[in-house]
Amino acid sequence: MNKKAIAPLIATVMLIGFVIVMGTLVFNWYSSTISKQQKNVENIFDASIQCSNKVDIKISNVQKNTPNLDFTIENIGQQKIDKFVIRKDGIASQLDANLEVNDIKNFQITSITGNGEIVLFPAIMLNNKLNVCSDYSKTINLQQIP
Repeated sequence: MNKKAIAPLIATVMLIGFVIVMGTLVFNWYSSTISKQQKNVENIFDASIQCSNKVDIKISNVQKNTPNLDFTIENIGQQKIDKFVIRKDGIASQLDANLEVNDIKNFQITSITGNGEIVLFPAIMLNNKLNVCSDYSKTINLQQIP
């Protein structure tokens, strides 16, 4: 048997095997990445659907009891609100809500100083993740409170 003819054949078989293994690895990695991205998009889409036309609040009885701010929130939407994200002077914090549909609850924000605005963003839990419904925020203008 001619040994010179066998070496290129073995090299060709090894090269084809290497290409098949690398192709399989790339395909598996790509499939996994696409699957994760698809789930992220689905979660974002689900949160948008839950927020749109289902989240709405009404704020009333706003009273400034320095340094606290007392107010009442009514859930007039069709979705339970789990938390509120509060933004004042660029600083965000969370307020537990657990506000069922048609519920009315009193809330208090402590250590309010100065004037300006407080923005309340409703947030809902979806797939164990807090989703802020930023398009449905309400603003309390502290300068307009007696």
